[in-house]
Amino acid sequence: MEISEVFQKVEAIASNVLAFEATWVKNKGWGVLVSAIIGEPSAHHPKFSEIPLHFFQGFGGDMRIYIRDVPPWKEVEDARDLGDELALKYNIPYFHNAPDEPVDDIIRWWDSERSI
Repeated sequence: MEISEVFQKVEAIASNVLAFEATWVKNKGWGVLVSAIIGEPSAHHPKFSEIPLHFFQGFGGDMRIYIRDVPPWKEVEDARDLGDELALKYNIPYFHNAPDEPVDDIIRWWDSERSI
């Protein structure tokens, strides 16, 4: 996917984007999902929703965790590059609470002090 396609997705969002967030997702191995956070209720939060923008699939599978592969991992670097470009273009913060270790039990942007 080209970065321009991600920008098109952001432009198509009808609500105000409050933040861009990267989260770890376990889907046939770990990967990083970059989403736009908007101020509308969802099943995950009473005030906020997420709109997926792009998923970066990890390579090397879960074995990287067991052999203690040293971060940064490629999917995190790619997500950070995208997040930084989005943050710069739209002047909206980018947030990844666990860039150094794949975990699915993290503090989301909407539960952090940044969302206040």
